[in-house]
Amino acid sequence: ECRCPACRHHSRAYLRHLIRSGESLGMRLTALHNLTYYLNLLTECRDAIENGGFSSLHARIEALDERRLR
Repeated sequence: ECRCPACRHHSRAYLRHLIRSGESLGMRLTALHNLTYYLNLLTECRDAIENGGFSSLHARIEALDERRLR
């Protein structure tokens, strides 16, 4: 689902291993993942605002967040 280079080229298990073992590459790939996520999120927000559909995007994001927190 994620389109960032870290997730496309490395397994979640490998990323978890890097982070748990304190490897600096783990932090770099995590930062790359987070930056890509927020860039995509803000692009979606900008497009939704321009097209008048921000409220539906907001509802969809809230529903996703609620499912992730369970």
